[in-house]
Amino acid sequence: MSTELLFHVGGLVLGFASVTIGSYGLLRQIARLGLLPIERRQGRGWVQELAHRLGRVAVERNWFASLRRSVEVDLTKTRSVDVRADAFIGGAMLYAVIAAIAVWIFTITAGGAWWNVIPAAVAGFVVFQFPGWNLRGKAHTRTARIARQLPYSLEVVVLATDTGAGFEESLEILVREDPKNPLHEEFDQVLRDTHLGLTRKEALHGMVDRIGSEDLANLVMALDVADGLGTPMAETLKKQALAIRKSRIQRAERLSKEAGPKMALPNTMIMLANVLLILGPFIPKLSGLSSL
Repeated sequence: MSTELLFHVGGLVLGFASVTIGSYGLLRQIARLGLLPIERRQGRGWVQELAHRLGRVAVERNWFASLRRSVEVDLTKTRSVDVRADAFIGGAMLYAVIAAIAVWIFTITAGGAWWNVIPAAVAGFVVFQFPGWNLRGKAHTRTARIARQLPYSLEVVVLATDTGAGFEESLEILVREDPKNPLHEEFDQVLRDTHLGLTRKEALHGMVDRIGSEDLANLVMALDVADGLGTPMAETLKKQALAIRKSRIQRAERLSKEAGPKMALPNTMIMLANVLLILGPFIPKLSGLSSL
């Protein structure tokens, strides 16, 4: 047996041993983290279970603390009561790792160097951020729907209170009319909280904390003042509905005034592109005439 063959065989043996020992050490560390063994629990698949464990590891080591708080707020705004923030972050971590490995393998297959992990890192970062972006967009959309529906719902409550119904009874009528409306879902939660023993003031402030809407905060503040002064509820609700409408009109006017300067640069770019598109065929001829 030649010396070169011995070197090749020895290299293969050492490489196999290194991979085996390294894989054993990696699996041991993963097991210590609590990710292995993966047992499928009832109502939870393999992916959900692994995402839950990754999220638990992130919580124990205080990873992504600010992101977890942001996710908790957005989950509350979207009423995603069946999703926990740690499991959400664990799922994002899992998908990011899978995307990074897939892009790394594709990079090597396409002829790239094995140590070129920049595309994989970028793909993992984007995939990790995408669920948070999606959740944030859903929370913003639901909050905007609540803000748009608020003055109209207040009018229904005012009509109900004018007929002699109480505030809680008016909310029950409103919820029965359209239970799937986001604002009505929040009012339904207010009624549930009052049935569980909270005062109306505490339940309304809890709704404000969940949604974080300025219009809802002003409404609840006005109701607190009305309760303290003994002002009729219907009159307070009418004033608040009118104030919310005026606030929306002022906000729309302010946004329309800000839209003009913001659109100046894009409009200029579009006009310049149109001019170049029209004059483009004539530019070579004009340049030829100028050289003469």
